[in-house]
Formats: sequence, structure tokens, C-alpha cells
Amino acid sequence: MSSIHIQTILTRQQGDYLAILPLNPQPTVHRVFKHFCLPRDTVISIKSGRFPGIPSGTSMSLLDLLSGYVELAQPGESDIPPQFPHESH
Repeated sequence: MSSIHIQTILTRQQGDYLAILPLNPQPTVHRVFKHFCLPRDTVISIKSGRFPGIPSGTSMSLLDLLSGYVELAQPGESDIPPQFPHESH
């Protein structure tokens, strides 16, 4: 088991957890924009807390979301939500 020490001004208590989010490589993120024909300045808002670890109830750039909040290196699930634009190639 590894331990790390992180100094912070936030108050922590037993049961809290820390998520470490690696960044996706920019070429991978840009490939997603290209595949779905999305402008790189796209801003989205996730209305509910349905996706743990992803901020909800606020607007954020899709670039930020794809860069640091979702895993792009793993294959996607087969049940793509119908409201998500999908283009077959």
C-alpha cells in the first residue's frame, strides 16, 4: 500500500475520499471533437448528479470535461445515450 501526503486548506474527515484525475492526451481529446463534428469552444451543462465525479448544475467547456473528467483510453459502452450526437463511420 502506498501513501501520499497532500497539504490542503480544506477540512477533511474520516470517510472523505480524494479522486486523482489524469489528463487525457490532447490528440485523443481533439479526435473526439473531430469524430462528432463539434466546435472546440462547446460549453455544456450536466443537469443532475448522475455521473459521479463530474460537476453538475454548472456550465463547463467540453474541452475541460473530455480532458480531465472522463476516461477516453478505454473502449466505450455499447449503450450510447440517445441524446448524445453519434455519427457512424
